[in-house]
Amino acid sequence: AELVVTPITGGGSYDAYMAALNGSTEQEYTGDNTLLYDFAFMVKELDPETGEPTGKTVEYTPEPNSMRVSVTFKKNQISDGLNAEEAADVGVHHMPLKDSALEDVDATVEANVSTSDIAAVETLNGFVNLNGSTDSVSFRTDSFSVFAFTVDFHYEGVDYSIPGMSQI
Repeated sequence: AELVVTPITGGGSYDAYMAALNGSTEQEYTGDNTLLYDFAFMVKELDPETGEPTGKTVEYTPEPNSMRVSVTFKKNQISDGLNAEEAADVGVHHMPLKDSALEDVDATVEANVSTSDIAAVETLNGFVNLNGSTDSVSFRTDSFSVFAFTVDFHYEGVDYSIPGMSQI
């Protein structure tokens, strides 16, 4: 299996994921404070009768509750790109698709997603490290799909969500 991580940066699916994320919270997420990535294990499909490769690559789903994910952002996309100052400001959200959205595609990233195709927006507990040289996030998940990394901050009982590289 090959781990493939694809940034989702624009178009219909991007808009649907952002709408679902914004519909799940009072925060306002935009491209300035959110990174979207599709995570998938890709494997060569085997013919069920012969066991021979079909020439097609398909997404593989590991056993539920078996995945611990660690992501290292080599260009400090969270602290520099999204302007996160503290680990507590970073959120991790999992956005799996309904099975019906995956019927005619071999991988999540190939799906033409509408908001109704997104099964849920799950906020995950994770460990975030913003140490200056690299940003990293670790979390557990039931399945791979699209993950959103967001930046918010909390001050005197109020939650704020602002565009990266800006001030309030």
